[in-house]
Amino acid sequence: MYKSFVVRIYPDEVQENFFTNQFGCCRFVFNTFLDAKKKVYTENGEYLSFYD
Repeated sequence: MYKSFVVRIYPDEVQENFFTNQFGCCRFVFNTFLDAKKKVYTENGEYLSFYD
């Protein structure tokens, strides 16, 4: 019994640009908040939670 499916998409140029922009924005936000968490940990020795 299969528990997952493998799907491959072939986006056109417009869709590819959309995905590139979306993933770039997500990566920027992730790295920004990762940097903030690292700064708080090195300065205070405390961890930031999701809600902080």
